[in-house]
Amino acid sequence: MPLVGDSNFYGGIYRDVHLLITEKTCISPLDFASQGVYFSQKNVSATNADIDTKVIFFNSDNSDKTVNVSVKVFDKDKLIQSQKQSVAVNKNSSGEAFLQFSIINPHLWNGRKDAFMYRVETTVEEGSLVLDKVVQPFGLRFYHVDADKGFFLNGSHLQLRGICRHQDRAEIGNALHPEHHQEDMDIMAEMGVNSIRLAHYHQSKKIYYLSDETGMVIWAEIPFVGPEAMPIRALLICLLLKKTVRCS
Repeated sequence: MPLVGDSNFYGGIYRDVHLLITEKTCISPLDFASQGVYFSQKNVSATNADIDTKVIFFNSDNSDKTVNVSVKVFDKDKLIQSQKQSVAVNKNSSGEAFLQFSIINPHLWNGRKDAFMYRVETTVEEGSLVLDKVVQPFGLRFYHVDADKGFFLNGSHLQLRGICRHQDRAEIGNALHPEHHQEDMDIMAEMGVNSIRLAHYHQSKKIYYLSDETGMVIWAEIPFVGPEAMPIRALLICLLLKKTVRCS
């Protein structure tokens, strides 16, 4: 909901559009256009990482079903963790599966030094039939902000060298193609950047994926721009960081 600002605001469709063909029972693509699979990091450290997983699926069939939901974590081609749960879902309704797993001595995502990510495959099966599968990159890290010492990634201080990035191009506005996002990322990497402030809105999913792969620390913002927004934004930042940053 941009009010006013020093950047252009466009209308129309400016993001990728995908046609999805699924089985009647599938991992739901209807939860705010997400992939229907959510991972929440718990108690991540250099020695252990606990992860909660929520999988949302939908059964548009006219009969009740029992499906098996599995989550497999791979380090390259090596399977390091696997969990499965059997879930009953009524006809023409949605369901959720909740799975938990841990990784001992996790390989942490460590910015530009080592932007390592696992691969996670989430599958919904009925008997031996695979109904749907979602494959995602998966990084583990922990961080905190100290009011006096700055930003710490995985327990080590990281001096942030960043830029402010707009999703914009001459003649095409913000309907960027994948190669434009890649070009921007290549330029930033060549500059020695290790952090990016995405101003002032949620940008294309492509830039988030590229940032993960390149090792960029991201500052993402909500699209609330204007004079009225500045004190509210400052207050939100203080509330988010109140445990580690002194706000005045």
